[in-house]
Amino acid sequence: MRRASGLCYFLRTPSVSRSFERVVNRNVCLALTTSTRRYTEDTTEKLAEQAERGDADAAFALGEIYYTGKGTKIDVEKAIQLFHSSAEKGNANAQTFLAHCYEKGTGVSQDFTKAAELYKFASDQGNVKAQSNLGIFYAKGLGVTRDFSRAAELLQKSADQGHAFAQSNLATFYQHGIGVERDTKQAAKYFQLAAASGEPAYLYNLALCYENGDVLSQDMKKAVQLYHQCAEKGHAAAQSALGLCYREGRGVERNLEKSVEYLRLAADQGDAIGLSTLGTFYYMGSGVPQDFVSAVEYFKLAGDKGEPNALLNLGLCYYKGQGVTTDERKGFEFMKQAADTGYPRAMSHLGMCYEKAEGTKKDMEAAIKWYEKATEFGDATGMCRLAICYATGTGLSKNYYKAVELFRAAAEQGSADALFHLGVCYRNGLGVEKNPGEAIRYYQMAAERGHPEAMAMGGKLG
Repeated sequence: MRRASGLCYFLRTPSVSRSFERVVNRNVCLALTTSTRRYTEDTTEKLAEQAERGDADAAFALGEIYYTGKGTKIDVEKAIQLFHSSAEKGNANAQTFLAHCYEKGTGVSQDFTKAAELYKFASDQGNVKAQSNLGIFYAKGLGVTRDFSRAAELLQKSADQGHAFAQSNLATFYQHGIGVERDTKQAAKYFQLAAASGEPAYLYNLALCYENGDVLSQDMKKAVQLYHQCAEKGHAAAQSALGLCYREGRGVERNLEKSVEYLRLAADQGDAIGLSTLGTFYYMGSGVPQDFVSAVEYFKLAGDKGEPNALLNLGLCYYKGQGVTTDERKGFEFMKQAADTGYPRAMSHLGMCYEKAEGTKKDMEAAIKWYEKATEFGDATGMCRLAICYATGTGLSKNYYKAVELFRAAAEQGSADALFHLGVCYRNGLGVEKNPGEAIRYYQMAAERGHPEAMAMGGKLG
């Protein structure tokens, strides 16, 4: 399931987590926009005169000019002075802008407490941007005590006044039951309202709703249509998502050339998923000529952004010496980084590194720990490795019944290894009643999925 990544929330990660930190983007409070007007020198002079006479609105407008450089040279220090002057006179826009400066440490020392205080002043006057940003502050505990209910209340106020940023965040709250009762209908409503603003980030989030089918009925054609709208506006995550749709033939006819085109657009903007997937294409020779060196370059770029699949693939490349000089220690380090992000596949691979002493010392206790973590996430490889440990008594007390239970769970996901080992269990009566017919059936299923030992048995099956 892909996760939303609009202006303020949702990181796309391989694992599904309900923790707020995994749901809300760390770069919050981008609800602040500046005027698109450009001011003439005469206008600037008039505003300066009015500000000098104590006009709070003029002081704010002049501060905005100095802050953005629309009509004069940028002078953040002067802008801050004017925002302070206007804010002290109760101008809500100035309070909001100044709060943003304290939040980001722009022209002043970063101070979340001061930012929260200013957002409160503006919020109490009904400023929708301040209400929205203050809501995020409460959700993340920035300058205030974390309070999801208060966060939802503030976002609701702002959203009901038509503020798209708040609507999109509120939709996330309803989707995951953050500070409110989980309500997919309300989530869908606010995702759609936010998308009506035409902002690519909100259109993208609505596309995710249609793709994932969690708050709206799944509709891949509609999702692709929305991804196209976003991609045409240069939205990197949408370009990446569109590339994946073309790769998988979801909502569109499978087209590797188109897939590469959109993934490259996303990668050129530094999108981690685009970089990682393009790396996989070069590694596999899918849609592009096979090139391990290029694959590693893309994996490194994505890995630098913390993309777990890229980190895992980079680790595998170092283990295999593909595109880089073989270095098991480096391979282990990259796998550990990937596993530490909570990526189940990497957890399983890391467990194998500990079990087989590849790039690190043999440590069955650590291996079991990582297999168990991967199993908790439902990773078939982790389940299968843990089952083998139970079946052989490696690092654990021998328990054929537990082994069979895990092999079955992994086999349900199509694991060829698990199917083969179930065949072994039925052939020898390990944890199950001996049944040659069942053994043959599992061996055949494993062979159909390319399991080498099962395939080598060939005519012996039967």
